[in-house]
Amino acid sequence: MGRSKRPPLKKGLVVLALILSACSESSADPAPSAATTEAEAPATASSASSSSTSTTSAPAQPGAAGIGDSMYANLGNGGFDVSHYSLDLEFDGETLTGLATLTVVPQVFLESFQLDLTGMTVAGVVIDGEAVGFDLAEELLVLPEEPLPAGQAVSVVIDYRGTPSTIPNVAGRFRVGWHESVDGWFVLSEPAGADTWFPSNNHPLDKASFSLEITVPDGLEVVSSGEMAGEERASEEVTYRWQISDPTAPYLLALAIGDFDRVEDSTVVGVPVVNYFDRQIGESDRALFDRQPEMLEFFSGLFGDYPFDTYGALVLETEQVPAALETQTLSTFGTQILVLGEAVVAHELVHQWFGNSVSVADWGDIWLNEGFAIYGQWMWAEATGGAEALDGEVVAAYGAMTGSGLSSGSEAARYEQARDLYPPPGSPAADDLFNQSVYLRGGLTLHALRLRLGDPLFFELLETWATEHRHGNARTGDFLELVEDLGGQEARVLAEDWLFSRDLPPIDELGLRPPG
Repeated sequence: MGRSKRPPLKKGLVVLALILSACSESSADPAPSAATTEAEAPATASSASSSSTSTTSAPAQPGAAGIGDSMYANLGNGGFDVSHYSLDLEFDGETLTGLATLTVVPQVFLESFQLDLTGMTVAGVVIDGEAVGFDLAEELLVLPEEPLPAGQAVSVVIDYRGTPSTIPNVAGRFRVGWHESVDGWFVLSEPAGADTWFPSNNHPLDKASFSLEITVPDGLEVVSSGEMAGEERASEEVTYRWQISDPTAPYLLALAIGDFDRVEDSTVVGVPVVNYFDRQIGESDRALFDRQPEMLEFFSGLFGDYPFDTYGALVLETEQVPAALETQTLSTFGTQILVLGEAVVAHELVHQWFGNSVSVADWGDIWLNEGFAIYGQWMWAEATGGAEALDGEVVAAYGAMTGSGLSSGSEAARYEQARDLYPPPGSPAADDLFNQSVYLRGGLTLHALRLRLGDPLFFELLETWATEHRHGNARTGDFLELVEDLGGQEARVLAEDWLFSRDLPPIDELGLRPPG
């Protein structure tokens, strides 16, 4: 899509705090780790159901205990794909009781398989109407009576219950899973918190559609991803039904239980915008979301059609979670994160394209989510504050990574310290996945490409990336191939330097260079 001009510009101010995006809560100081080659995408699972035909000639085999992720070996599981989750839940304010019906498609002649579930007890597992054996330890091991033929879908029903809670985060941020808000409950699940409230194949490689039916005490409401499909009231309880038909990674399913104001906003580019606010949220915080329809139209013009049927914000009064998460079709915000203003609202909306529709195939490529979202928020700053606003964001981010934001020591010492704080975004540490580099240096990677390619080719790159991998998965190597296809070998080398070199590359066009 040829563009010869930047988005419409106005004059404005730069807010340095926005580059220190509190969407990442990590406080660790990771040591940099260099990477010179791109890991291959895992071959143990696919984001689409296998088309293999049934066979019993090959020996039966157990499903792998992991999906092949380079960062987190135990996340997800191999040997099968889940195409749909039907969750029938009841929550009384303490105990969660569930019947989870999973449509499972074996990818091999499958003698057993595992599902991710933690903190629950399991009463039984049924496959196509027949009770089967199971074992619940670190994961739920399902033991069919006979091996399951490849390519033939089966219905797997898990009867479970427990007291949902949070768990430590393998990625090194705040705890994930089932949280309490001021007057209710909600989930923040990236990357592994979905395990705390339903059994799943919990990895972005295995997306599925969802239907959710949840019964709660009368006086409480339930909000989730997708579209509300019904509500049924009894004398002392109410049941809410939600459904989302587009492929969704388990960690991206939104859920909140509480007391909400439902606010319908405009419908733009054919997409209704509906927000849910905890009733005690004040007008100034609510006003931050007034421009979401305008943002939706703006980003659709840059990235191509919005990939889902609805959008909105779920805004919660929380005391211990200063974060936001791009839960699919309904981004979740804690009030403490709103100090970042419109930038964080734009950031989570951009994730609907980059992170939710185009998902990573491996958590080690997280910059593909966060770098794109941070650059999207910078482009919104450009659209509303002028070219100088974008340049200011870039200069501030570059300054943070060269040590100009550090007050002690010599220039060289500050730069060395900054290099440790901002390792190459293409090779993050597993225990500090969401370090600031995947945001800031990831965003600067895109800005460097924009300056090299020029606006028409750069915006073609963004839209092509969003379109070619719509509702799928991709890796950094796929992105680099696209960069080379559109911009040539020199553009690819530029991107590789930004993603994998320990030393920060210069931005000559803005006169930005590290000390040396």
